[in-house]
Amino acid sequence: SLAIDSFAFDMTPSPGSHLCRTDSTPRRWLVCPDRDVHEKTERGPSTWAPARQVTLSRFAIVAHSEHDPAFAQAVQDAALYISHGHLMAVHSHAQVLRPQDITESIRLTHNLIHLGSPSALQAVPDSVRSRWPAKIQISHHGSTPPDRCLASARPGACAPMEKSEASFTVGPCEFHGARHGMVFTAPRWEEDASVGAQAFLDLIVTGTDSSGFIDIVTYHHATLARSPFGNMAPDYFISGPQYKAKGFAGLVAAGFWGAQWEWRADSAYMEC
Repeated sequence: SLAIDSFAFDMTPSPGSHLCRTDSTPRRWLVCPDRDVHEKTERGPSTWAPARQVTLSRFAIVAHSEHDPAFAQAVQDAALYISHGHLMAVHSHAQVLRPQDITESIRLTHNLIHLGSPSALQAVPDSVRSRWPAKIQISHHGSTPPDRCLASARPGACAPMEKSEASFTVGPCEFHGARHGMVFTAPRWEEDASVGAQAFLDLIVTGTDSSGFIDIVTYHHATLARSPFGNMAPDYFISGPQYKAKGFAGLVAAGFWGAQWEWRADSAYMEC
């Protein structure tokens, strides 16, 4: 028989059963009726693993570059780097797609690696982004570029221009400023997929600027002896400005999500 926390089941649950704990007194464990859909809100066999599980199933790389020209070349380079890295290390073939190239067939059968600037990733549907355990914020403010004012004395030449600044929030910490990169896993639930295969694990890769983005894509896998994000990568990690100089000591956050995709202090390193 099966026992959990000293509670013994009368009968051994069948393979694949979803077990849950009641909050009654005393607490008991039960075989829950939502076996096929519990991964809609919880982590399960399809999603309970670090970043490498994204690439252990069928996956595609999505390059979000059209919305942010400043990031365009960095996103293209990163997409090719990851795709070629998997080919060289494990002989897998990873498609590189634009967002508009994601067909229903791909969406219902593939994990996705989203690459892009914080503003470009806003194109990901709200229903998907709302479940991301890490948050990406974009603030807009006015600024006056000094070179523009010095170059011309025409009326209006020194009018404020709107600029945006990205920040990342994980648990109680917010990270912002130049040269920060972030990678994190996130759940995706597809109602139209076949029963038992509706849960997907995506990987989101971004940066406060293109330098931080490229840092976190390339440094960890510089030798390509391992496929990018295919080994020794946790659920999430954020690099700071000194990541390339300090190596892993330059990470400002890293850790693993909880059973319901929540941040957990007991499985996190945070420098904030």
